[in-house]
Amino acid sequence: MKSKQQKEFGDYQTPQSFANTVCLYLWDYLNVSPNIIIEPTCGIGTFLNACSHFFDSKFMFGLEINEKYLQKAQKLSTNTNIYWLHADIFHFDLNYFSSFLQQNDHILLIGNPPWVNNSNLSSWNSENIPLKNNEKKLKGFDALTGSSNFDICESIILKLIRHFQKKTTTLAMLCKTNVAHKIFREMVQNNWPFHEFRIINFKAAKIFQVATEACLLIVQWKAQSENGKKTIQFNVPEHFSLIDPFNDSSVDSSDFSSRLDTSRNFGEVFDWNNRCLSKFGFKNSTFYSNLNDHIIDLSGKCCFEWRQGIKHDCASILELSKKNEVFENKINELVDIEEACIYPLIKSRDFKNYIINKTNHFVIVTQKKIQDDLSIQNETLPRTWQYLIQHKNWFSKRKSSIYKNRPLFSLFGIGDYSFSKCKVGISGFYKKPRFSLIYSSKPFMLDDTCYSISLDSYEIGYAVMLLLNSSIVQQFLKSLTLISAKRPFTKRILQQIDINKCLDYLKFDDLKQTECELKLPSFFCSDHYDQFARMISNQ
Repeated sequence: MKSKQQKEFGDYQTPQSFANTVCLYLWDYLNVSPNIIIEPTCGIGTFLNACSHFFDSKFMFGLEINEKYLQKAQKLSTNTNIYWLHADIFHFDLNYFSSFLQQNDHILLIGNPPWVNNSNLSSWNSENIPLKNNEKKLKGFDALTGSSNFDICESIILKLIRHFQKKTTTLAMLCKTNVAHKIFREMVQNNWPFHEFRIINFKAAKIFQVATEACLLIVQWKAQSENGKKTIQFNVPEHFSLIDPFNDSSVDSSDFSSRLDTSRNFGEVFDWNNRCLSKFGFKNSTFYSNLNDHIIDLSGKCCFEWRQGIKHDCASILELSKKNEVFENKINELVDIEEACIYPLIKSRDFKNYIINKTNHFVIVTQKKIQDDLSIQNETLPRTWQYLIQHKNWFSKRKSSIYKNRPLFSLFGIGDYSFSKCKVGISGFYKKPRFSLIYSSKPFMLDDTCYSISLDSYEIGYAVMLLLNSSIVQQFLKSLTLISAKRPFTKRILQQIDINKCLDYLKFDDLKQTECELKLPSFFCSDHYDQFARMISNQ
């Protein structure tokens, strides 16, 4: 079992044989010939040792925060061109390399940055963490919780790209596949030029004994010419076609490079034999994890507002189960409080049925809206108030910054929408996008791993549930998201479903067919469809 320190630093040392394979791919298939090689987290130096056998570089640099690893790297290496630097990449000034760089140098940035994220490090009270500075310009809840540079590996790679974007560079990094997609989005959205963006999948379970989707990420870009125009060179295999991002029509690779004089807005997935397997990228301003010509474009803006469920970070006290009509918390205490503030709760694992109207999970709701003071007071709900006071130490331990300067028992993800009796929801964790209609006389709450929209009636909710579970919407959603991600379906993804566009393709018979495919009892009728269609047209 890995030690806390190994986990903290994402310590997955690359086997020498695999580092050799990566360098062989760069040398043989991409003809990489760098003058300078930099590895920002070099560990015991396996990548730089591999580079020594494949590349005749003037200078090689290995940065490493762990001094013991650095000492071992120095002992294992016989290459005198390697500069070993005891340094923390988060605080290291990359301008250090300026004095070694000539105008036409080709830089290779290579390595295996830590596979760990801010939330893990915060829970371990680690100092090995980048500043949460909202570089992605996120708003509201996402910005407050530091989602702008959540993954440590992502932060390191973006720092390197940002600094070296005006130099001719090849970046070759091992990372999680979802991190590679995030890097792609950042480069396109920031107009950082590149002429090659490829993902080469490998089995992390075999190489690192880690159960995650991982890849070798390769990005290449050229230095800008003197007149400021982007100088792009294309080396496109002739046996497959690409998509012209400006008119979305298929073009033969033979004339692609001559017609396109700017950086791509798509990337490709390759195997280790240099065969292109698929492509991903932007089409009509929408990011697709799989650019498939057969997918019906349903992208736009959803007429409903998708909301994330309640976030409280105190499940031991606030989440209850019911046994023999008696409530019990997660530390096995019997809970005798007013039921006015106890609501049924849906968690990700509960999305097994398309209609949900019962649960054995419950949650204590202390507020009606985020901006309000607590609705639970000693005068109105004395038993509940005393219960919270007795367990206040549990709330004091909550580490998230969202609770700073908030009442002690406050929640997030709560508002008028939470108290709707009819919702359509989805787990963010499921690999298949299953949408469920949630309905009860006392409103169901969802936890923060789930997303939902609030609706006015059961009939409307039922129609929405059928529409979202239809085959064309399911295929569209799968093309948008990376299924291997920990949370494939997020608010950003769900908010792109244009219900009006969906109704252009889905008529009453189509939704009735979906009802049959889901093996639901016959309920949906043409009047329900007409009511739903009129409501959507008036949105």
